[in-house]
Amino acid sequence: MSQSGYFADQEDMRELVRLLKQGQMLTETAGGVLPEQDDLRRFHDILDLACGPGEWVMALSKASPLLHIVGVDLSQRMIAYAQSLIPAARNQDVQFQVADLSQGQLAFPDESFDLINARLLLGFMKQDRWPPLLSECFRLLRPGGIMRTTEYLNITSNDPIIQRSDWVALEAWRRAGRAWTSGPETTGFEERMPALLGAAGFVEISSQGFGVNFGTGSPYHEFLLENFAEAHRLSIKFLTQQNLGSEREIEELAHDLLALKNKPSLTASWNFLCLTGKSPERKNSVER
Repeated sequence: MSQSGYFADQEDMRELVRLLKQGQMLTETAGGVLPEQDDLRRFHDILDLACGPGEWVMALSKASPLLHIVGVDLSQRMIAYAQSLIPAARNQDVQFQVADLSQGQLAFPDESFDLINARLLLGFMKQDRWPPLLSECFRLLRPGGIMRTTEYLNITSNDPIIQRSDWVALEAWRRAGRAWTSGPETTGFEERMPALLGAAGFVEISSQGFGVNFGTGSPYHEFLLENFAEAHRLSIKFLTQQNLGSEREIEELAHDLLALKNKPSLTASWNFLCLTGKSPERKNSVER
């Protein structure tokens, strides 16, 4: 586990490559960068939290070249890689900065953004750090601005190895204080986050779920088995610290996942939920 609390070493190039490929897949399977937004022209300034190697930011800048987009992440290597992508981009109004989200404070003025995106923060965010971060996002959004957060819920499958892999991940989040539920079903994001958004002041909270099919014959079958195996290997230190197996047992689990490639009749889905909340519109007042 890295000093930041992230489950793997954020400065490891293997994790950068994994996150880049995983991000591209998630954007595609979700239906695009902002599939729930009908008209991107109403946005001018957008902030991406825990941007990693910048995949989502660069995809958005390509889709809407007139936007000003800022990505922040704690990893120096991730930010350096993301910055290297800017010269070749169609949209040059893109910035990447190092920032620690767990502190709940960001160096931007009030009402700086029209939309804030946060995807897969469970990798480092403990439960008690969410309220300060959401309050900070509320401060940074203009009236009518959108807070958008997407998290992993669980994996459903008919295979015991994939079920074991998902249990290890969910239990690790619980033991590390990052998941909200005490049972084995999900991370609890769908249960707790709407209330947290409401407590921070957001209104008109809505949700949109999606799943990534990686059963036999599906486009992401081999990719996700490889992705999960690599994630287990990169998080061995974190998983052993949570008493979820020895290094050898975790390596064996990664090996068993890879052995499932092209297994007949395998069904599997990686399930997510995207929640959006709105900063209240400012009421018009006319002094008389």
